[in-house]
Amino acid sequence: MLSIPSTKNKEISSFYTLLLGNPDPAIQYPISSYQIGEDDIWIEHYNFDSPGQREWFSTSSFGALTSASEIVDQHISNHKFLLGTDLFGRDVLSRLLVGTRISLSIGLISVFISLIIGIIIGSLGGFYGGNIDKAVMWVINVTWSIPTLLLVIAISVALGKGFWQVFIAVGLTMWVEVARIVRGQVMSIKNRQYVIATKCLDFHHFVLFLVTSSPMLLDRWQ
Repeated sequence: MLSIPSTKNKEISSFYTLLLGNPDPAIQYPISSYQIGEDDIWIEHYNFDSPGQREWFSTSSFGALTSASEIVDQHISNHKFLLGTDLFGRDVLSRLLVGTRISLSIGLISVFISLIIGIIIGSLGGFYGGNIDKAVMWVINVTWSIPTLLLVIAISVALGKGFWQVFIAVGLTMWVEVARIVRGQVMSIKNRQYVIATKCLDFHHFVLFLVTSSPMLLDRWQ
């Protein structure tokens, strides 16, 4: 592996660090062989499909080095990969760990977004009924009629590239099932005696909404 110090100093957010970890301060090149010159080095990139790709680097690319022989001592090393590498020499274990973190993050954050949207929209439709419920059901039916994969692709294209865009795109397509379940539960609860008693006591609609839609408050009000 040939290690070349990176000259890019970009700001890294904590969310990026959580998903992908801290960026490597050096650029790693998997190489098959190298040839040292007076003040430069030629390397042959490791590529299983098309070997023989060569690249030239001068000593200035490695910072304060004065001779090419120092490159071998300080910037070329042998690495052992527990799960091997792919066709381009990239560590399979590292890619698996990063991919797992991204997959779990998308699953957790997308489900959280869908829960928030589904609970709010379903509760509004089930609690108020009438035209609001019709509008909610119309939005639910229209969203449900669109294939999920196509909707995710369309939202991703509209929002652009990035992790947050993927989270939002997946979350905006999963709230429909939650909204339908919550709507049905709220409609069955809002006619119970303790909710009717709350209406008779002339509480604000927000209190009625919490009593009807929040499972955590149901036992206390009963």
